[in-house]
Amino acid sequence: MGVCNPFCCTSIRKGAKRIAIIDIVLFFMTVVVAVGLEWSLFNSVPLRVRLFDDGTGSAEDYQETTIMNDKPGEKHMVGKAIWIHVSNAIQHTREYNGTLGYLMYMGILVAITVYFILEIWLCCILIRAATEKRVQFCKKWLLFRIPMLIFTLTCTGINLAQNQYTVTDVVAQPLNLVRIYSIFVVFQLRKKLRQMDPKLMF
Repeated sequence: MGVCNPFCCTSIRKGAKRIAIIDIVLFFMTVVVAVGLEWSLFNSVPLRVRLFDDGTGSAEDYQETTIMNDKPGEKHMVGKAIWIHVSNAIQHTREYNGTLGYLMYMGILVAITVYFILEIWLCCILIRAATEKRVQFCKKWLLFRIPMLIFTLTCTGINLAQNQYTVTDVVAQPLNLVRIYSIFVVFQLRKKLRQMDPKLMF
């Protein structure tokens, strides 16, 4: 099968480098916007949006204790910040065991740091794959990006299936679309590099 160039005005290699830069910039923009909106909108007064079968709805303060008290014919969508969920989990853990709560906090901090480093590394490795014509870098990029994207989309799908959402779920959708497109781009880049050197194997 031939190579399909996803870009109309540039080569696949240049396009792949541009999509890598767009991806990392959009990632950090998404993080900043999501954190800012969730903090300002839901940190002090989280909202609970109630949707009824007749198409009407209402918004009220969210309370953990009332989530299971929905009446027949009523659905709920929880617009509660991710950070509040995490904060509550850490607080409950600390009340049970102070040391365990501290370890949980540090574990979350380390996981976030590693994730940010991984995102930067993926950007760099895609740029190197296109610049240095390295098919193995395309393979590494795909081996990390595809599972990460599947995990993200699965979490979003589960939230929607349960009629729940957060601002992050909404704000992250443009980034998810860019990453779906970027996977297609990298597959085409891999084909192009293999055509340039038939000895290269994936």
